[in-house]
Amino acid sequence: MILGGEPTVHLPTALEIVAAMPAAARLVWKTNAHGSARAREWLDGLFDVWLADYKFGNDRCAGRLAGICDYGAIARENLLWAGEHAELIVRHLLMPGHLECCWRPVAEWLASELPGVKVSLRPAFWPAWQADRHPELRRTIPQAESARALQLAEALGLNLIP
Repeated sequence: MILGGEPTVHLPTALEIVAAMPAAARLVWKTNAHGSARAREWLDGLFDVWLADYKFGNDRCAGRLAGICDYGAIARENLLWAGEHAELIVRHLLMPGHLECCWRPVAEWLASELPGVKVSLRPAFWPAWQADRHPELRRTIPQAESARALQLAEALGLNLIP
């Protein structure tokens, strides 16, 4: 497994590592789904599984919380591509106060555009690093919010995995 926020920023090194792996190795590309189309060209056929984080359901939250522009379009383009080229597992970190603005749009898009894809809903948010800069992120996920997120996933027929 290759790990790191968006590992395509270290693409030459990642390609060197893959080249040194035994041919029978099962390779997993762990990504935040924000790489470029050019990077996808280089990675095509190298990884058996793409483990992709789909963090934000809208560009407003992506910009405010992570300083990322055009997050939604880029992430969706990468997820659609990965779903056609490898086994795809999509992870979503449920953030407190972001059920309707982030999880719902992500869940609805996955159900519509990637039906059957494996989805790992991660309700174990922990307020760390710079969470104190955003009032809604200064807490963990309340049990009721986590339950509502799971209900939505089940209602949409998502293929939830641990």
